[in-house]
Amino acid sequence: MNREEWLCKRKLGIGGSDASAIMGLNKYKGALEVYEDKISDEIKEEDNEYMKLGRYMEPCLHRMYKENVDDTVREGEFHIHPKYDFLRGTTDALTDTHIVEYKFISRPIYEEWSQEVQDEYGYGDIPDSYYTQIQHYMMVTGYNRAHLYAYIAGHNPWRLYPFKRDVRFVMKLRARLIKFWKNHVEARVEPEPTNARETRLVYPKPDTTDY
Repeated sequence: MNREEWLCKRKLGIGGSDASAIMGLNKYKGALEVYEDKISDEIKEEDNEYMKLGRYMEPCLHRMYKENVDDTVREGEFHIHPKYDFLRGTTDALTDTHIVEYKFISRPIYEEWSQEVQDEYGYGDIPDSYYTQIQHYMMVTGYNRAHLYAYIAGHNPWRLYPFKRDVRFVMKLRARLIKFWKNHVEARVEPEPTNARETRLVYPKPDTTDY
């Protein structure tokens, strides 16, 4: 599947970064932006220099993971939830037992990343948006385990974060995404903003210069 085909398929449903925006856990993207993208006919590319750098580095991360963690890893796939076809996700890589997500973090906020690597991680050890993305992919694929393999520039760079499916979080996530799709995208009803940037755009501060 080429990138244009992937962008078209992604537009027909909710992907991993969309999920974190809808949940209000993405600082850079909100539910209103997701809504506007899904109802428009425009195929828009979300891109900047840091996102491009992450894509360029993904083959390197894949090789490092294969050499250092699990040599059974294979290329990822585009997935659609078996019951809700608007819940979608593209995994970076897969094994027979878990999904793998690669992150090249060139401008890290170190406090968002846990220092110690243990057997299992939960909410709060990586940025909220990435945690949501990982759980979304497990929900869509049916997998119960996942690895996030990250290069975090300048500070103990190579890290492996193992996860298990967070059943409570996934139930809450699925309910919120179904509600968003049916009540907003299908109904063409604009949602409330879910982050500070969107809130400022929708509800700007009043001009008090005449008072």
